[in-house]
Amino acid sequence: MIIIHVLCLFLLTMARGNEVVNVKLCVNCDSNPYTDPVSGPCDGITCSNNGTCVSGTCVCVDGFTGTRCKNAVDLCYGVACVNDGICSGGICACPLGYYGLLCE
Repeated sequence: MIIIHVLCLFLLTMARGNEVVNVKLCVNCDSNPYTDPVSGPCDGITCSNNGTCVSGTCVCVDGFTGTRCKNAVDLCYGVACVNDGICSGGICACPLGYYGLLCE
């Protein structure tokens, strides 16, 4: 059984002489326009880690990245601690006797 929903709108009522003419527009719809929700660009998109979908794209909160905000930002990426310093949270922890941003 095929169900076709029809949406009809009365666009205009006008008088022509002594007669009244109703102009009506009807459109066949695949879904019920009265009960089915309208789909949008964020339908079916889930953003992780409190990210928010805006116009079909996830906007990530600080600390997360990726198309769906699933990846934690690596704060030590590109930080090259020297003299056996260890990067933690984007900051070099220096061994005794060394100091500076990169333990130089």
